[in-house]
Amino acid sequence: WHAKLNIDYGPKGSAWGASVALNHVGNVFRNLGIGRQQFGDYTTLDLNARLYFGSDKRHRLGMRRDNALDEEYATGVRQGTPRGAGPGYAYWFLGTPRTLHATYAYHF
Repeated sequence: WHAKLNIDYGPKGSAWGASVALNHVGNVFRNLGIGRQQFGDYTTLDLNARLYFGSDKRHRLGMRRDNALDEEYATGVRQGTPRGAGPGYAYWFLGTPRTLHATYAYHF
């Protein structure tokens, strides 16, 4: 199962705004040739702030922190096979680590 909560606040006529996104993914299972593998079961928190400026507020600066709590999680799993002989193995696709984004935009 999957649940997402987004809250955005930006007072009307204000030069700033902020948002919070909480994302939860429940347990996910995939059957591979080496057996059933589990991934998922994680919660991430994303934070966002923005500031409008200039005489007509056409400029916008933004800061976004993805995965603010630095949760380590897998978004998928696959099976690999070593070269030559040997048993297969599972490998996971890891989600985005804690990341900071800075943006600038100009609205025409």
